[in-house]
Amino acid sequence: MKFNWGTGIILFFVLFFVLAGLFINFAVHQNNDLVSEDHYKLGAEYTTQMQTIQRSLAYRDSIVVQSETDGISILLGKNIRELTDSVSLYFFKSTDKNRDLTIHAATSPSIKVGKERLVHGRYKIFVSWEKKHERFEVEKECFVE
Repeated sequence: MKFNWGTGIILFFVLFFVLAGLFINFAVHQNNDLVSEDHYKLGAEYTTQMQTIQRSLAYRDSIVVQSETDGISILLGKNIRELTDSVSLYFFKSTDKNRDLTIHAATSPSIKVGKERLVHGRYKIFVSWEKKHERFEVEKECFVE
């Protein structure tokens, strides 16, 4: 068989379609858990969420996250403890939504979360509370070893 322009074009198209098929197969089997199932609702509430974040900026430094050998400690400042009786902690694991964790706790100087409830890796922690029908939320990050 002689290699000429016609053979080269046919080989190019065959190779192109094989690679395109492999890419499509790869893309279809990827995990897309990072997309929220209720993204329309979240989009409609975007303005409210931005107002909550603006209100909460004053309390950002009042929350400290410390990684310890037996887990994670979240230290709440006195100004937050005086505002509310309870806080909600949401641990967001971006690589696996099955590893997310929500904890409702009474306000105390220190809230501890045991290592057995968390897996190795990076978490975003959303600390939220309410005062006079206004929601506050502060985002922190931590790494669990």
